[in-house]
Amino acid sequence: SRAAYDKNIHLDEVGLIVGRRYVVYGIAFRGSDGLPWYLVCENDDDGYPTPQLGEFFDLEDGSVPEGWKVAMNTNAGDFAILPSGWADDPRFMEKLVDGETEAVTYFRSLRAAFGELHPGS
Repeated sequence: SRAAYDKNIHLDEVGLIVGRRYVVYGIAFRGSDGLPWYLVCENDDDGYPTPQLGEFFDLEDGSVPEGWKVAMNTNAGDFAILPSGWADDPRFMEKLVDGETEAVTYFRSLRAAFGELHPGS
C-alpha cells in the first residue's frame, strides 16, 4: 500500500523492474508493522541482496526451501526466515556487504543453487 511505502521507503526511487522475476534470498520482518521484506538482488551482478518491501511483489511460489530456518534479531531484521548458513550468523549480512570471503563464497553458492532452481530469474 502507499502508506506502507511512505512509512518504510526513504529513497527517491526503487531499482526494481515491474514484471521481472526476482529470487528471494530471505524474508525479514522489521519493526512493529509485521510487513515482510524480501531480500533480493535488483541486478544480476549485485554482490548482496537488499531488503525490498514485500508489497512490491506478487508471490509465485510460497514454499520455503529446504535448509532454511527462523532467525531472531539478525541484522536482516527482528525476525527472519533465512538459509541456515545465514541464519546461524547474526552478522552475516554485515560480513557479506564488507566483502568477507566466507560470506561472499556462501552467498555465491546460494545464487548458483537458486539459479539452477529458477532459471531466467
